[in-house]
Amino acid sequence: MERRTARLQSIQVERINAAHDYSYSDVCAARYCRGFLPLSLFEWGRDRFAYQHVDRRDRQLYFFLKMFNRVDSVRPRGYELREWISFAAPNFLTSIVDIVLESTDTLLLAFFAIGNIAIGEYAAAIRISVFIALPLQALNVMFTPTIAELYGKGEIQKLKTMFKIVTKWTITFSLPVFWIATLFSRSLLDLPGNGFGEAWPLLIAFSLGAIVNAGTGSVGYMLVMTGHQKLSFLNSLTAVIVNVVLGVILTPHYGAMGTAIATGIAISVVNLMRLLQVRVLLKMQPYRMDTLKPILASLVSAGVTGSLLYLLDSINLPTFRLLRVVNLSIDLTLIPIFVGLYILLLALFRIGPEDQIVLNALRKKLRRGKK
Repeated sequence: MERRTARLQSIQVERINAAHDYSYSDVCAARYCRGFLPLSLFEWGRDRFAYQHVDRRDRQLYFFLKMFNRVDSVRPRGYELREWISFAAPNFLTSIVDIVLESTDTLLLAFFAIGNIAIGEYAAAIRISVFIALPLQALNVMFTPTIAELYGKGEIQKLKTMFKIVTKWTITFSLPVFWIATLFSRSLLDLPGNGFGEAWPLLIAFSLGAIVNAGTGSVGYMLVMTGHQKLSFLNSLTAVIVNVVLGVILTPHYGAMGTAIATGIAISVVNLMRLLQVRVLLKMQPYRMDTLKPILASLVSAGVTGSLLYLLDSINLPTFRLLRVVNLSIDLTLIPIFVGLYILLLALFRIGPEDQIVLNALRKKLRRGKK
């Protein structure tokens, strides 16, 4: 609205200046367009005399022609090629390196001729661990445009606040998935049968790397959307190098487990690097005191659920043996108990007013989705 008002004011000032600078040719053009007196009528005078003898309709016609020429001369503003390439090229290279990073573990397993059974267990474990990062991916979709908008407007304090809120909610949603994947690792892998339950150490290794990724928040997008694309590319390149070096060292000795450890360490290293860079370059960090609430709630819930799991494993009832025969674990019945206890503890810890804003926004989106 302010920009539109300023534009209208500038047009009014221009009209006044144009009226005082009225020339002979302008007046004649207006008269000629309207079909009035011959042009020779004004050959004896210019400027002030012409302006004084031009009626109001001629002046209006002149202003119309002037503004019409201006609108017609407006052209779309082109992008600076160098600026566009400097932004797009590092992001393109980063995407390529990220694809290489995702494929590194597969290449290591194939290069060292790991057995088909181990590869099958590896694939089953990594598919479950992917769910831990889903909250981060979902929140990044909403938060990434906000980073560019707030940083471009110079609203750094708002950006800091939003960064902390998004990180807290990422941790809040990711922790229960992490603990379920960790506590019930064997039971979850046993669901499809075929002996995948023996891959539970792989699932724990992947889960640790995934929770570090989720726990650092949107640090990668914070760097990219604030003009540090080249640094983001170097980070991804570092992750690939760490993954390859550790994989070459660990895979020959520990097989698929060595590859899983190398992948988890590489992901953790690159995210901790990004966290440090955001702190140094942007003077921001994603944590605040109430981030401890979901951490404490998850630890208490995991402790209680772990104790119940130990009691169930120590009880050897015929019903439990029958369930194990048909690949159904009684341990999985404790998942609702864990989730319910976690939600109850979060409610007891209460949420802040800023968190309530996030919850209200999520409710609105859910209502729109139902419509």
